[in-house]
Amino acid sequence: MSVLLDARNLSKRYPVRHGGRTGQLHAVDDVDLAIAEGECVGLVGESGCGKSTIARLAARLLEPSAGRLLFAGTDIGAVPLRRFTTRPERAAIQVVFQDPTESLNPGFTVFAAVADPVRHLLGTGNAAAVEARVWRAIDDVGLPRALAQRYPHQLSGGQKARVGIARAIAVEPRLLILDEPTSALDVSVQSVVLKLLGELRTRRRMSYLFVSHDLDVVRLICDRIAVMYLGKIIEIGTTESLLRVPAHPYTRALLAATPDPKRRGLQIARLAGTATSPIDPDPNSCRFAGRCPLEFSRCSVEMPALRPLATDQAAACHLAGVLP
Repeated sequence: MSVLLDARNLSKRYPVRHGGRTGQLHAVDDVDLAIAEGECVGLVGESGCGKSTIARLAARLLEPSAGRLLFAGTDIGAVPLRRFTTRPERAAIQVVFQDPTESLNPGFTVFAAVADPVRHLLGTGNAAAVEARVWRAIDDVGLPRALAQRYPHQLSGGQKARVGIARAIAVEPRLLILDEPTSALDVSVQSVVLKLLGELRTRRRMSYLFVSHDLDVVRLICDRIAVMYLGKIIEIGTTESLLRVPAHPYTRALLAATPDPKRRGLQIARLAGTATSPIDPDPNSCRFAGRCPLEFSRCSVEMPALRPLATDQAAACHLAGVLP
């Protein structure tokens, strides 16, 4: 499969006042991440680890501090944000946001909400062409046409989620960025929306970047999973291999919160201590040092590189590949 999105050494830093001086908060720090055509990659980790920042960088809603962001071979990271709104890649990369209520304009009907990006991003002035795209998107997400003239406050949470998805796919994107799209929904509705997303990916041949903190959700839809910790990807691999035999102590701790009979016998130590500050972190120390139950002297003086293993995985840990 050819690579659709390719982030190389991608970073996002924010200046902050800390301890009476100006420092840099490393929200995303030197990240490499590739998504192939038709692939779904999950991005998981604790709140504040940088997942949503990567999603916004990939969607070109934020300017990167450093690195390259290639989309179908074009360095879209080098295009200023104001100019990117008029580029064809703007329509090719769409976002489904976390809160379906807050992301919809309360003054737009369902039809108007789905039609708006078609008119603005595709420059489609023909009313019949716009209407055809809107109805196709509404039908594809399983929303009854009778709801097309309703406003967001007249819809259920699941219906609003479908409107957000319909709005994103109406312009026929190649990459859909899903920023925790089911976290605000009831569990019963979550499964329905996840099934819908799986069907849409196949039907419309899209790629997904699926951001979530819920490993149970990610395992249902993703081909590969990338685990983030304090701005860095510390493990990445196929969903099957990463969930069966996680290679990083942090990934093991995340999985420990989700009991699974398949991992019975896997040795998982509890986390202790406090997290490293993301403000001017030591470049020569592992970000997980201070919390890692397996920490040893090398961890505080040498940042582990993300290196490939023999199990369809790569992990940034000095002990990766030798953990029991």
